[in-house]
Amino acid sequence: MATIKDVAKECGVSVTTVSLIINGKAKERRISEKTCERVHTAMKKLGYRPNAGARALRASDDARPIIAFFWPNDNRSGMQGDFLGHFQNVLTELNYDAKIVAESYTSGKLEKAGAPITSASYSAVIIGACTPEDILWLESQSPRIPVVLMNRDSNVFSTICSDNEEIGMSAARLIKLAGYNEVAVLTSTRPYVATGVRVRAFLNACKTLDIKVRDEWIIKNENSIEGGVKAAEVYCNLPDRPQMVYADSDSMAVGALYTFYNHGLKLPDDVALLAIALRNKGITEYSIPPCTVVAMPSKKIAKSCIETIRTILAAPEKAPIHVVIEPEVIVRQTFR
Repeated sequence: MATIKDVAKECGVSVTTVSLIINGKAKERRISEKTCERVHTAMKKLGYRPNAGARALRASDDARPIIAFFWPNDNRSGMQGDFLGHFQNVLTELNYDAKIVAESYTSGKLEKAGAPITSASYSAVIIGACTPEDILWLESQSPRIPVVLMNRDSNVFSTICSDNEEIGMSAARLIKLAGYNEVAVLTSTRPYVATGVRVRAFLNACKTLDIKVRDEWIIKNENSIEGGVKAAEVYCNLPDRPQMVYADSDSMAVGALYTFYNHGLKLPDDVALLAIALRNKGITEYSIPPCTVVAMPSKKIAKSCIETIRTILAAPEKAPIHVVIEPEVIVRQTFR
């Protein structure tokens, strides 16, 4: 059976370096990513598995579970802060003595930042916004710690998801009930996995409910406040625009409100706005005017993630847990 000394010899580094990498202290000690990759490659080649019991004893000064939260470092990074806040509140609410650690990665390249996952440097991990490629890599690694995927599907790992199909149908149903039969759509130029699913679900629901969405009424820009400003500008210059607007993110909705204000449009008399809320509720609750939303209940998702990890840590042989959380409809002043 391979030892830590064998791994160190294979890589040409010290036993101390290998130990630091295995225990998730590479960044703290400024050990390069290349060295980490060499060590993990050697571990895999030699079949070396760290002694979890020994590591636990060495870490007796911090026996709390350490849960890493991985999130992409792109224009969705603000959502990581929102979820970290929810996680901390949930830990307090549940009286669960665990530690949350933030980790970032490049979307589609989780493998480059995944050494702590494959080496079991944490007690468990929550991973948000994975691409299909990221999930395939994860599944090929068979991590020895609990992995919970947020808003993604997997038969291998536990998943906590909002119901994207129901989000789309809830939005379309609300629009129809308010008497609107036409709608413009503000959405991302390069939709992420969940965004693409939500938009398709909304468009399918509109078709089912006989709500007209012309191709020229589907306006794409960056999924950000600035992107919402620009997309709404295109909408305002349409020669024959519908009164109802659907924004696929709260960020785009806030930008759209800015543009509507600059054009002198009153809500909901001149234009009505319904958004999908992904961020902290204050973003749309305190916009001017407050925006009607179909909300992805982030706090409920965060709570379910923590509860799932606590359950699996208590019963490691338990099969993956799959939870679907329904959206919340909040009607405010941008909607009649």
